[in-house]
Amino acid sequence: MKLDAIQLGMHWARLVTVADEMTSILVRTAFSTVVNQSHDCACMLLDAQGHSVAQSSHALPAFMGTMPHTAKEMLRRFGPTLVEGDVLVTNDPWVAGGHLPDLTVLRPVFANGELVAITASTAHLPDIGGKVWSADCNEVFEEGLRIPPMKLFAAGVRNETMFEVLRTNVRTPDDVEHDVMAQVGATAFGARRLQELLARYAGLDLRELAREILQRSEDAMREAISRLPAGTYRHVVELDGFSEPTTLKCSVTVGAEGLDIDFTGSSAQQPFGINSVMQYTQAYANYAIKCLLSPESPCNEGSFRMIRIAAPRGSILNAQPPAAVGGRHLTGMFVPFAIYGALAQANEALAVGDAGLPGSPNFTLQERNADGTTRSINQFYSSNGGMGARWGQDGIAACSFPTNIANVPAEVVEARSGLIVDCKMLTPDSGGAGRWRGGLGQTYAIRVPSDYKGSAWVSMLSDRTDHPAMGRLGGEPGSLRTNILNGTTALHPKKRVQLAAGDRIEIRMPGGAGVGEPSQRDPAAVRDDLRNGYITPDEAMRHYGVRAAP
Repeated sequence: MKLDAIQLGMHWARLVTVADEMTSILVRTAFSTVVNQSHDCACMLLDAQGHSVAQSSHALPAFMGTMPHTAKEMLRRFGPTLVEGDVLVTNDPWVAGGHLPDLTVLRPVFANGELVAITASTAHLPDIGGKVWSADCNEVFEEGLRIPPMKLFAAGVRNETMFEVLRTNVRTPDDVEHDVMAQVGATAFGARRLQELLARYAGLDLRELAREILQRSEDAMREAISRLPAGTYRHVVELDGFSEPTTLKCSVTVGAEGLDIDFTGSSAQQPFGINSVMQYTQAYANYAIKCLLSPESPCNEGSFRMIRIAAPRGSILNAQPPAAVGGRHLTGMFVPFAIYGALAQANEALAVGDAGLPGSPNFTLQERNADGTTRSINQFYSSNGGMGARWGQDGIAACSFPTNIANVPAEVVEARSGLIVDCKMLTPDSGGAGRWRGGLGQTYAIRVPSDYKGSAWVSMLSDRTDHPAMGRLGGEPGSLRTNILNGTTALHPKKRVQLAAGDRIEIRMPGGAGVGEPSQRDPAAVRDDLRNGYITPDEAMRHYGVRAAP
């Protein structure tokens, strides 16, 4: 079937709809709040070579970048042996999502006995064993169960041995197993929808459709890159690190053949769980460019053919086994801001302030039941900082950018864990001042009940306690993050901490940075901020010279 532009658009929309339906099934059938509330998951359709073709509308950028890498490795290992009903699985950080909690499930799709596509999902499991999820491990072996690439189902037959190994090694076996089966169900639905599409449109070749979609996406990105002035642009980002600061050094070279992004000079691989693997680094670099240069075109692997990314082996952005990688987002999520800082030099209209970044305190609660068994609750709650401003627009408050997880409602936190949420609000004055103001962070206070009898642990998994989000073109930094126990004790941002009954943690998420000189901000916008409570009168006078109305 030869496709005209209208047919191509219709089929593209159908593929995105299939991916969206897969995600809806995954979110609605998963047991854990990390998936059904935070939406820490993604679904994707790939071609028979493992190239991404369509993704769900609500999808995490990390997974959109790592799933094609996983699919290609799975095809290399299992390609000739794959049959209808096979389901592949792995959480190996160097094959899948970059750390052990992220499990990837893939299903080959066949038509007339021939492999024509792959449906895939990645989701953050509520537990994967090992230490409580944190960044204070020294090797990946401490971080939990590492599942090598393997068949979870073989010709439709469930691998019960693998499920037994998984259940035996995690604290919440029912939640984990049900979340895995939700992923399996989502990929099965996607495969069925693709086969229905082929049955409805006789002569439609998914491989040709994929090739055309990928080529058009490549053409759109090529045209977007061609508008940039040629040259090499550099930027450095400073991070808190674990025991000492770390550095990301980035150069972006714009040329006739696309973009070359190089992180040579960045910090070496660290002896703590803040290392990023290469495909995770690539995922956030590609995402940064897509958002900045060609956000309207279809998002798939064609968009990234013009982008080449390099990071030295053994560096913090290309860590090698057995490096600890549990908190790899505490480094990898800074990659977009290294790139944005560089490209703002090419064109001020591309300026994007640094974001406060999401925070992900992970609580592990264990109580002994009357019959002597242990009840475990492992809950991960997203709480977000402010997004940086960009040219022409203020930053978004309490936004998880550069990822895409959702804020978890306080009611869900209390109902699922028994913890008490004392406070959840936007923090005034936390966004960096500028012609366009940075987004506000949020203040989030959570308390262990005074009558709690079990053990409770928390991992803050945070950054920006020493190095704030930095502004562009004269914009000012956002506020720093604080993690305070019982009103007095500053918690280590990346270590596990044991809590006692009645303990209270107050988290002030960092604000996003501003863009442009504060003196250039429209006074009417300043007065709107005052009316909305986003800034205080002192802030309005100090940064903008605007006096609050009496």
